[in-house]
Amino acid sequence: SAHRNIDEMAKGMGRFYEKAFALGDARLCGMKRQALSRYHAVIAGSYYHAGDYSKALRHCISGVLERPLVIVEFLSGRFKMFVS
Repeated sequence: SAHRNIDEMAKGMGRFYEKAFALGDARLCGMKRQALSRYHAVIAGSYYHAGDYSKALRHCISGVLERPLVIVEFLSGRFKMFVS
């Protein structure tokens, strides 16, 4: 099942976001960068907890590239995914 396989979960969530933003709804498109950044943060946390630090780092970087403000959110403690 996808929730036990991070690669499959990431692919499934990625497909969801592709479809959602392909609709061209202005309300959704306005949230795209934040949504994709948070998607990458969730996946990064999953990989981190699974011990796959290289994939965790890649998703962290992708999240920051989507929305640099995520660094401030991370440092302020809004993302707890890296805390055991």
